Amino acid sequence: MCGKTDEKVHHTWGEFTCIAADQCRQERRCQRCGTTDARTMHDWDLWRYANWEYNAPQFRECRRCHEKEKTRATMH
Repeated sequence: MCGKTDEKVHHTWGEFTCIAADQCRQERRCQRCGTTDARTMHDWDLWRYANWEYNAPQFRECRRCHEKEKTRATMH
């Protein structure tokens, strides 16, 4: 044996909550040790076409933070 020990931490996570009403970053805290964990959860609206041209890319916008996500054009 090398003398090293492995330690496994078991967290008791609380619920994820939004950091601010207009942000999608969510955080949760371990109820035992206080460690935090974070994630981003967008509230995406429906996909829409960027314009009326043939082969137009689509986009969608987050209803909470207004971040946009866009696809590439489908034909080259």
